[in-house]
Amino acid sequence: MEQVAPLIIESDGTRRQGSTKLLTDDWVLDITDRNLKYLRIDNSVGFQIGETLIAFQSPFELTLNGVRHECDIDDPKSLVPLLRLAPGTLESAVVDTRTTLTLSFVGGARISASSNLHGEAWEIRGPGTFLAISNMNPGMISVWE
Repeated sequence: MEQVAPLIIESDGTRRQGSTKLLTDDWVLDITDRNLKYLRIDNSVGFQIGETLIAFQSPFELTLNGVRHECDIDDPKSLVPLLRLAPGTLESAVVDTRTTLTLSFVGGARISASSNLHGEAWEIRGPGTFLAISNMNPGMISVWE
C-alpha cells in the first residue's frame, strides 16, 4: 500500500506538507530547556517542557517512585498521580523503533506511551513549527519541519 504524505490545512487555508518516516534507530529528542513549565489536561494530557509541548491522546503508563500507574484521559481519576511531576525537570525523551515515546524525569519518574492502531497516541510540538505525531503503524511517525 502506498504511503500518502501527511498534510495539515491550517485555519487560514495554509497547507503544511509533512513526511512519513520509518524509525530505524531510537530518536533522542533534542530539548534544550528541560523544565516542566506546566501540565495541561483537556482532550489530551500535555507537558509543556521549555518550548516543546508533548501531548498524549491515548492511554500511557506512569512509573512514579517505583509504582506503575495506568493513565487514561477517559478516566480522570487515573491522572491524579501526574500532579506529583510538577515542578519537574525532563532528563530525556526518546522514541524507539516501535514508536514508543518515553519521557524520563530527574528523580526517576517515567512516562511511556506506545503507538496506537486506532489513532495518534502522542505528538511533539515545537520548538517553532516543528511537529511529530505517532503514526498508527508502529515504527512510523509523521513529521512537519
